Amino acid sequence: RAPPETVRPTMSPETSAPRPVLERRAGRRGNRRLTAALAAFAVFHVGRSAPVVQPLSACRDGLAAMGAEEDRVCSLSRESALVQMKHRRSRAAAVGYEELQGPCRTAAGGIGSFAAVVGIDPPTCEARCTADTACVAWEHDLRDHCELHRAGTTTSEPSVGGFRCWIKRSVSGAWGFKRLPGACRTATGGPGDFTDATPKAPAACEEACSVSADCVAYELGASSRCELHRAGTVTSAPIGGFDCFLKAASFDKFAGACRTGSGGPGTFVTVSVSGGASECRNRCAADASCVAAESSTGTRCELHSAGTVTSDPGLSAYDCWIKAPSFKKLPGACRTATGGGGDYVLVSVSGGADECRERCASDSSCRAAESSLGSRCELHSSGTMTSDPSVSGYDCWIKADTAMADKPVDVTPPTAETTPPPTESAQDCPAVWNTPAVDLFDANSRHTCGERITYLTGSGGGFMPEKEALAKISLEHPECEACWPWPKYKAAGDASVSPKRGIALENKRVKVEALPGMSKMVAWSYNWGFSTSPSDQYGSPSISQWEAAGIKWLPMVWNDHGLTMIEDTVTTFEWNPSSKPRRALLGFNEPNFHDQANMSPELAASLWPRVESLAARKGINTIVSPALNFNNANDPIVWLRSFFAKCAGCKVDAIAIHSYTCYGRFLKDHLDLYRVFGKKLWVTEFACAEGGSLNAPRLGMQGQMAYMREAIPMLERDPDVEMYSWFSYFAGEWAYPIDGTNPDAGLVHADGTLSDLGRLYASFAQG
Repeated sequence: RAPPETVRPTMSPETSAPRPVLERRAGRRGNRRLTAALAAFAVFHVGRSAPVVQPLSACRDGLAAMGAEEDRVCSLSRESALVQMKHRRSRAAAVGYEELQGPCRTAAGGIGSFAAVVGIDPPTCEARCTADTACVAWEHDLRDHCELHRAGTTTSEPSVGGFRCWIKRSVSGAWGFKRLPGACRTATGGPGDFTDATPKAPAACEEACSVSADCVAYELGASSRCELHRAGTVTSAPIGGFDCFLKAASFDKFAGACRTGSGGPGTFVTVSVSGGASECRNRCAADASCVAAESSTGTRCELHSAGTVTSDPGLSAYDCWIKAPSFKKLPGACRTATGGGGDYVLVSVSGGADECRERCASDSSCRAAESSLGSRCELHSSGTMTSDPSVSGYDCWIKADTAMADKPVDVTPPTAETTPPPTESAQDCPAVWNTPAVDLFDANSRHTCGERITYLTGSGGGFMPEKEALAKISLEHPECEACWPWPKYKAAGDASVSPKRGIALENKRVKVEALPGMSKMVAWSYNWGFSTSPSDQYGSPSISQWEAAGIKWLPMVWNDHGLTMIEDTVTTFEWNPSSKPRRALLGFNEPNFHDQANMSPELAASLWPRVESLAARKGINTIVSPALNFNNANDPIVWLRSFFAKCAGCKVDAIAIHSYTCYGRFLKDHLDLYRVFGKKLWVTEFACAEGGSLNAPRLGMQGQMAYMREAIPMLERDPDVEMYSWFSYFAGEWAYPIDGTNPDAGLVHADGTLSDLGRLYASFAQG
């Protein structure tokens, strides 16, 4: 047993939201947007009243029952510094739906991508789609079965009765335009490619360009003439009677006054406008430091600088327009200045160029998106700045640089006054305060540890709590490791072992004499099987010998055939009720991979009652979900959603996760994806094992140690992580190398000698 050949997504740096990546190139990471809160408890806000702390599940269920028109938010409250506080943005109620007969379908007739929710009525289903910007349609049937459909759903299948499909037809959003006197022109002075639209009023012409993905500018002339210009228009010629309006920035509209993450009004400049919200947006679009525009009735307009991320819908006389990245379209395939293809991630999209750009817009590390016919989409990182027009069938969309993460503002230069005082756990942080911290995706971004921390704790970072900022920068920048705000390692003389810490290891790879040394490193173990037999063949330990050494051994139901084998011979196992009950029973191993358990969600759900029965017969109280890994063809989150939809009421006490990223920041992103299920997390396989230039320095033993120093303290501090187990294989032992790599991740040799990595694993303090 070893990991499969493909491992997929994580997150982009800084503050980007998560998105799915189906295939990876050159070590770049992709993202998935979180669809639920990421903490064990929530703060229940009703308008502007005092918050009430309650379990997240109750808050979320209460919110779902209230409908979209209610001014309520489930936000986060947690002691851990590992998840930045997020607030759901209250989008203006300007989403309309077209009701169609039959179940939702894509243009090709397929069912498309969707998330299923059981047991909610049509108004609640609609409210969930309205609140989810990725949702383009919702489907409901007579069983109160709700599906939230993603990009690609455009129609329905009316021949199938009992279903209704509601297509989202409008979303509150707008563009800001920069006015240039004269007629629109390309860089070479020509009129470029444009559509001579029918005569339109200025507002209608602007709206037509706003809703057209191909339109980069519009031109107004005499007699209400309106031209919609395509790629290439970048300036104007001084011709009287014409005005050229370049599309400068897109905006998302949120009801209420603009607010920072901490709820304050932030930093802004008040200007007077005569053109209402449109002129207010255009003022913001033309100002590189403006991240949001607040409009109201009359002439008042506020231009907000860094820090504005949400709105207060309780102040209903205002609208907050938050700037999103805009794109410049170039014909041909994306290229770097030297003509190369650059560093990019290949993803599959069903919504064409629009979805491809949206993926890039939500990823702060993405600098350009390349679209083509079909589902292919490339998300390019730093370096892409032009295109090769000779490569037909492709378009390169260059993102306008509006990201603030690598351009901190409001940063006070490090001085004696701003240097953080030494604390028990971050006492060495002052020593690295002025150390440049290189960004993984932008070598030119060299802000110091202190600058980055100061930015996050100031208005630019929404006044993030100090410990949270220290943890974030320590996790994302190895140069700032000394700023981790809690103890990382055991004190002298501390022989304790974290009850979370385990090892994933084939039983044949260790001998009985190895157990005493291992007991100083781990508290539990598993070997992907339901037994350690035949242990005598290798001199390996039996289950009772594992237990005698103080290491809990856990059984696994590997796949459907393994379940049958256990049921047929269950009374012969050492883990029967007459012996000490096992801590937990682990579910199917990577059922979303053909070379692993290879099971559909439907099959797994149909067999789960037998898994529950087996656990009950053995006196096991905790059942862990099937363990999913990232797969380009079978997304783990989608698989689990389908599993739970088919297995309503099934006993699943924790979610098992496999991850082979090489950086702690990306492992955290993986964890965040699975928090949507609201259960404890078991990371039952992890080690650095992915390919690509970004990960290559971390595949060896020293690189594994660097990754471990980031990952283990994070896992120990995370209250959602109940258990974790390192995938212990030395170089040359991997049966299924990932991306063709040969990682050196072994913790213990057969004779019990701990490797350098194993000694480090044993040295970490409990969370």
